Amino acid sequence: MKFESLKQKRRRIAQYQIGKLLETAKQLSLKDPDLAEQTATLAWRIATRHNVRLGPYRLLFFCRKCKRFILPLLQHSRYRFSRKRKSINITCLYCGKTYRKIIPKTKIG
Repeated sequence: MKFESLKQKRRRIAQYQIGKLLETAKQLSLKDPDLAEQTATLAWRIATRHNVRLGPYRLLFFCRKCKRFILPLLQHSRYRFSRKRKSINITCLYCGKTYRKIIPKTKIG
C-alpha cells in the first residue's frame, strides 16, 4: 500500500486542476478571450502556490516576461520559424519580449 503525504496529494490534485483549466482556457480563447485569460491566470497561480512544474509544452502558453496567456491562434503573439538557428521565435505582443525555443536535432536511423 502506497502512502502519500498531504503535500504530495495537494500537488497531484493541483496538477490535475491546472490541466483542466488550461484546456478550458484554450477552448474559450476564440469565444471569450478575457475569460480565457482569467482562467489561465488562475492555473498559473495554482501552479506557483503548490510548486507544480508546468512542463515545456504548457509553458509555451505563457509569456516568460509578463506571464500573460498567449496562444498562436490569437493576436497576442507571433510565432516564427528560424532556419538559421533551427528554432521557433515567439514574440509576446503585450510586452514585446522575444524568446526562442530550440528545435532539437533528431537522429534518424
